Amino acid sequence: MVNVIHNGAFEGNLYSTILARHFYGEHFSPSLWLLVPFYRLYPSPVVLLVLQVLAFTLGVIPLNRWLTSLGIQTQLKALLLLLYLVLPFSFSALIYPIHEIAFLYR
Repeated sequence: MVNVIHNGAFEGNLYSTILARHFYGEHFSPSLWLLVPFYRLYPSPVVLLVLQVLAFTLGVIPLNRWLTSLGIQTQLKALLLLLYLVLPFSFSALIYPIHEIAFLYR
């Protein structure tokens, strides 16, 4: 993903030099263009990981609204929001690969 986003930022297309074809041939992911300006400002895989963690963390907002609409008590709601943030599978999903879906389904 870093290769594709790098090419988007500096070459103007989402071409993968690893796959030797345009990335849309592998996955149709126009949402990757949303990451390109951030990568262009700071061209490092770290910025992509930080953005992914930020997107995950912001997922607390709609989850909180949904739990409120269900009438969940404040203490239970706080526990559920905390579990969302600290469960081990959440961390493993955030630190290994960069996936465009992580930015969209929150």
